[in-house]
Amino acid sequence: MRAAVLRTSVAWLAACALACALGGPIACGPPDSFDGLVGGSLDAGSEADAPAVELRPDRELAPPRPIAPLSQSWINGPRPRFEWQLASGATGARIELCRTRACDGEKKTLDVAGIATTLDEDLAPGIWFWRLVSTTPESFGTKPSPVWGLLVRGGPSGKSAPNGSIVDVNGDGRADLLVTLEYESGSGAAFIELVAFLADKDDSTSFVTTHGGRPVVGAFVRSPDPPIAANDIDGDGISDVVFADVLGSDAPAPILVTVPGSATVADALDVDRATLASLPPLDSTPNLAAVGDLDRDGWGDVAVTTAHFGVATFGTRSGLGPFQYLLQLGPGPNDDAGVPRTSAFALTGALDRDGDGLSDLVLESLEPEAPFFLYSGDPERVFRFEIPTLAGAPTIGAASAFAAGDFDGDGLGDIAFVTTAGGKPAICFSRGSEPIAGMRLVCWSPASPSAGFGSSITAGDVDADGRDELIVGSSDAGIDILALDAKGMVAAQHLDTPFGTTLTTILPGRPAPAVWAATRADGSAIGVFAGRVLATRLDVVEATRFGRTIR
Repeated sequence: MRAAVLRTSVAWLAACALACALGGPIACGPPDSFDGLVGGSLDAGSEADAPAVELRPDRELAPPRPIAPLSQSWINGPRPRFEWQLASGATGARIELCRTRACDGEKKTLDVAGIATTLDEDLAPGIWFWRLVSTTPESFGTKPSPVWGLLVRGGPSGKSAPNGSIVDVNGDGRADLLVTLEYESGSGAAFIELVAFLADKDDSTSFVTTHGGRPVVGAFVRSPDPPIAANDIDGDGISDVVFADVLGSDAPAPILVTVPGSATVADALDVDRATLASLPPLDSTPNLAAVGDLDRDGWGDVAVTTAHFGVATFGTRSGLGPFQYLLQLGPGPNDDAGVPRTSAFALTGALDRDGDGLSDLVLESLEPEAPFFLYSGDPERVFRFEIPTLAGAPTIGAASAFAAGDFDGDGLGDIAFVTTAGGKPAICFSRGSEPIAGMRLVCWSPASPSAGFGSSITAGDVDADGRDELIVGSSDAGIDILALDAKGMVAAQHLDTPFGTTLTTILPGRPAPAVWAATRADGSAIGVFAGRVLATRLDVVEATRFGRTIR
């Protein structure tokens, strides 16, 4: 049995001719084959094979709503599992996989009965766009869903869970870079602008920095180091930007600001501050992370941590929804003496540690027996709280920074964090394949650590070998690249470079080397690296400081 059936070219041409006659938006022409792919795995809600029939277009049939993989996410494997919400009256969906957002080139078409399918054949690595129209046994819709982007990294066929996301604020399929610029006014006062540098190459090693004599896109902020996150919060297929700012001048209170992405360059981020949607003031400047989709509702989510709370905000069609309090240190709206303590500052981005297709959330712990807490995504309970226990691990201190990657190449999300071991700075790895109870850490310490070693970390497949590396920066520049081999040993390479104070991953790599960015210690420039090689240097001469915050 198969849940999915590819229609014959004859049937498609007949249906297309009718759609064009009715003025429907579906492009006319036979669907491309799936290069041998003839169906997806049998999923709940699917039906047995039936003879292919000629479908008629139905202009009144609303499109499905895409659910997973979340737009702009990446997967470690080559076979995504697609999920959607059926429209009223529909029994399935037609998936179109395209190489461009307009679906005007290479395209693969698959009809599926039900609400989900897993591909039976590998997708080639790279950016894919996908959209849906509704189907019934007799008809197909002419109204498509929003077009979502997906980065396929390749890797083990059985592990294709989402494990990160790119930033694409104009929806062109290229990973962009968000940075802050600090200027001095004529009175000597500093002001900050959050700017998006838009990639003008598919490999994101070159960026457009001006548009009509000004930064391409930008929004003025008051915070000197505003934390930044980006996720598709409103489900339109384009990355939205979330940043922390301060409200007021007398007793400024931090707020979260959301700015929707736009396919129109002139509109993306370039909005009047009065139009920005914000959440209620927080108790202290928060840390942010875009954490994928925590509850599998198809809206991108954001984790927020402050001095007192670990919280999540949930995406909706109109932007960020309300806070949900998870942990707290002091009295508050969710006061519970039994809630474990967290420092509530360090947290991961999108990570699927257990391979269930849902993003998990990792926060720094103050508990002496556990370096972090894990909140596993759960659509029924939102989160499933887990405290790891360690077996045979060295005595380590509290974690101060986290990064997520597939460090052992098994397709599952692994955790790396900065801590101390034996009184020295250290990096510890926690594998997704290790059970949360009795977890064994692999830790590494530099012989002669740079000043501020581990002040910033990020992950990517630097050498395109199928395993992610951890990129470790320092406050006075210099970078260490750590690789975890199949035997659990750590190999390290030091890059003697003036960059390294603040790090971010632009493209995670595989099959090409990862593309990542690092700032100079003096804030004068940003280096964009392809693998271990400096590919681009970004300088903005008007700014007094550049890239104190990057994403």
